[in-house]
Amino acid sequence: MKQRLHFVSELFYPEMASTGYFMTELAVRLSSVAEVSAICAQPGYSLKGVKAQMEEDYQGVKIKRVWSFNFNRNRTLFRLLNALTFSIAGFIKMLRVFSKGDKILVVTTPPLMPFITALAALLRGASYYLLVYDTYPEALAAAGLIKRNGLLFRTADFFNRWLFKHSAKIIVIGRDMEQLFRQKAAGLDVKIEFIPNWCELDKIHPQSKDENPILKRLGISDKFIFAFGRNFGRLHDVETILKAVEHYKNDERFHFLFIGDGAKKGLISNAIQSLGLRN
Repeated sequence: MKQRLHFVSELFYPEMASTGYFMTELAVRLSSVAEVSAICAQPGYSLKGVKAQMEEDYQGVKIKRVWSFNFNRNRTLFRLLNALTFSIAGFIKMLRVFSKGDKILVVTTPPLMPFITALAALLRGASYYLLVYDTYPEALAAAGLIKRNGLLFRTADFFNRWLFKHSAKIIVIGRDMEQLFRQKAAGLDVKIEFIPNWCELDKIHPQSKDENPILKRLGISDKFIFAFGRNFGRLHDVETILKAVEHYKNDERFHFLFIGDGAKKGLISNAIQSLGLRN
């Protein structure tokens, strides 16, 4: 009998961007050696507005979607409501799906989800593995939402210790993150392992500027390109990049290319317009 493995991630197929891509690909690859299912939300990021089936099979993975609000993720209150409803609905689904001996891989976004997953796993006799993509409460402090070493920060760290203590393993994707979590979990009998995300070298490869369709369409194939393609979230330091844009705005050798969305997209657009550059 195959090992039962569950993935818990807000983002999953067909949301093949960022976390959704890595979690989906990992689940598909493991489906050859385990019975794999995924608990996720409806698309709400790059495919917002797309309505997927509540349950479907995708390349050997049984996907189980739960209902949640799907408000604008760039608004803090709306994002919190999305996360809260997903966590509650996800918890109910987990209690129905998890069984004794199952293994669960859960990501740290949204921040409440690991705790909900841990509680459901412990209640059902399953074990959970924590995959760290975002570090809380440090991320909230960096965004200015709470004070570092304040009451909320210390309270969050207290509950983090409980989460770490009962986890089968903590997996981090960065070396600095590994150092941080060894400090946060000091004194606890928990394994911490650094496993970086991969790159699809058979799909992503160098391409000459003359062959790049985006650069050709924009007419900037002859420029030195600074390209930023990502989610422009609250914790991303786009301000420093915009200072560089201002410094080199009259230098025809360089071109700054922003591709993405997020809470700071408006900041980028406004800064570019104020500098009289093409948006």
